[in-house]
Amino acid sequence: MVDRFAKTIINVSGIRCPARQINEFEKFLITIARRVGQELRLQEIAKEVGVSQPTVKRWLSIAEASGIIHLLSPYAHNVGKQLVKSPKLYFTDTGLVCHLLNLQNGKELSNSYLAGNIFENFVVNEIKKSWAHNGKEANFYFYTGMEIDLIIHAHGKYSCVEIKSKTSPDTHDAKWLNKAEDLLPDLAENASIVCMTEKAFPISPSIVAHSIWQI
Repeated sequence: MVDRFAKTIINVSGIRCPARQINEFEKFLITIARRVGQELRLQEIAKEVGVSQPTVKRWLSIAEASGIIHLLSPYAHNVGKQLVKSPKLYFTDTGLVCHLLNLQNGKELSNSYLAGNIFENFVVNEIKKSWAHNGKEANFYFYTGMEIDLIIHAHGKYSCVEIKSKTSPDTHDAKWLNKAEDLLPDLAENASIVCMTEKAFPISPSIVAHSIWQI
């Protein structure tokens, strides 16, 4: 199945490849699936797949242009610094990630060492889709110095979001959000933790835990 998918992407891109390169591209897709929700490390990916870094860059471009992945830029006050840092990689279809990782049911997913990353992938996708479907525009980032999964910049304000695959996050889970007030002077009034709670509840006066199902 993955082999057929890899062939389809190669054919859509208009690139003629021998069977060996199709197999390498298939391995590339599985390799980046293992890095979902993580910063890109081209050298590591190239070494694991057994191809050059320029090849990895080209395949990432193909995957992004084909709508398979999207990259989240790091936040920096200085745009120049932003450009030299690595983006984080997400798949536009969380189900495809599970397929590439051969996670065949919910139990296997919940037991996977990547369960948190896959949940983060799902949440980032849902938030971005929610903005797009409502005809709203925003810039999306993550912050590397602090473990802030998502920064939404819109209307001159920044909203910080932490993503936790748990039902009852607490103040410990919000520690980086508390520090974000010093980082971003134009921070929106409330920061958020998106999690698996059934109903929204306050963690502190300025931080609210929201249910992923209410986004």
